[in-house]
Amino acid sequence: MMLNYALEYYLKGYSIIPIKPDKHPYIKEWLPYQKTTPDKEQITKWWTRWPSANIAVVCGKLSGVMVIDIDTQEAKESIDEFLPDSLDIPTTRTPNNGWHLYFRFKEGLSNKSGALPGVDIRTQGGYIISAPSSCHYEKNGNIIDGKHLWINNFKLGYSRDFPEMPSMLFDTLLFACNNNRYSNTSCIGENDDSQEAGSHQESSMSSTVINFLKGGSRDDSLFHTANCLVKGGCEKPVVKKILEILAKNCDPPFSEKEAEIKIESALQRKERREGNLTADIRDFILSSSGIISSSFVIMCHQLSSRSEKQLASNILNRLCKEGLVEKTGARAGEFRVIDNSCKPIDWTNADENYIPVWIPLGLDQIAGVLPGNILVFAGAKDSGKTAWLLNIAKENRHKYKVHYFNSEMGAAEFKMRASKFDDIHPSQWNNVSVYERNNNF
Repeated sequence: MMLNYALEYYLKGYSIIPIKPDKHPYIKEWLPYQKTTPDKEQITKWWTRWPSANIAVVCGKLSGVMVIDIDTQEAKESIDEFLPDSLDIPTTRTPNNGWHLYFRFKEGLSNKSGALPGVDIRTQGGYIISAPSSCHYEKNGNIIDGKHLWINNFKLGYSRDFPEMPSMLFDTLLFACNNNRYSNTSCIGENDDSQEAGSHQESSMSSTVINFLKGGSRDDSLFHTANCLVKGGCEKPVVKKILEILAKNCDPPFSEKEAEIKIESALQRKERREGNLTADIRDFILSSSGIISSSFVIMCHQLSSRSEKQLASNILNRLCKEGLVEKTGARAGEFRVIDNSCKPIDWTNADENYIPVWIPLGLDQIAGVLPGNILVFAGAKDSGKTAWLLNIAKENRHKYKVHYFNSEMGAAEFKMRASKFDDIHPSQWNNVSVYERNNNF
């Protein structure tokens, strides 16, 4: 049964590998399938040997997909703030009551466990377990047992039809990955607790603790710890107790009075930070444009505690009253930056330097084209939009260097279409450069 599903993934162009119920690959070497899709014979061999094997899609450029792996309801609500209501996102529910959101692959993001709280990223170099796979494993002392299922009437489709990740969400995840605020752990699959990785983390942590306790960095390290605890919302007695333990174990140890000074300094810094946050967010707004969300503001200013996040929301609401931003009304916590600047134009002395661009049906004679203009041609499916644009490219190639960007034709199809023009040989298209581009036009 799973073989049929595996072959369906294969026929739709995905690179897949067989996975055990505990989420580890059956095969030792799966990295080659980041570069080469396994053929039908190989897939049949795998699922004949392991009939119940789960299906994992190798994420990245080859399969054309990247996935946001969400573990908690709170994380889901946070991600939903970045998603337009009109955007249909192929989604599966996972056995641990999480979600997998599928997007068309885009360069830039890295595999990251805990990129945001409760959010992992699976892209180039990683894999994601896909529907209708079943899992059985232990997590935090609980047995996770269940299936991955498509929801909201979605079913397996082609990755080229997946939506592109909204730019605001992409930029936020990119910022989180580069900022390393929540995690510095890269991940390749859905189970990152291998013995080798654990040993490496333990070794790194031991080294960090040793460096923290010894040498000239101990003063800065103790203050940094105090500041993080206060910033995270810990009460003063709790902060004091933790720092007393650390202070006694430093080499050389701190006195109780020195530890108290660090706590007071951290508290004063918190008060100054709250006083400066309004100015920081105001400057951030003045240097921004378009749509921003409260989540993005909180992320950029590295606000972690509930009180800090609430303070940021209050500041944004005050800035609404000042006229710097306005609520979009599309979703909670989303604001539009108001730009009141107006640049006067001297239209009476403007040069009418029309560009002689040929457009079918004599439209260039009706409406002139000026530098900086963008012409939009729209039409129903199969109405001849591509033929229209190819004619524009063909007829203007003598006067201009033409750059033809498209998201539907490869080299073979463009050659076929170009050869259908009776009045021009394919070799005469040499002044037209053709590009395939699927996003960010």
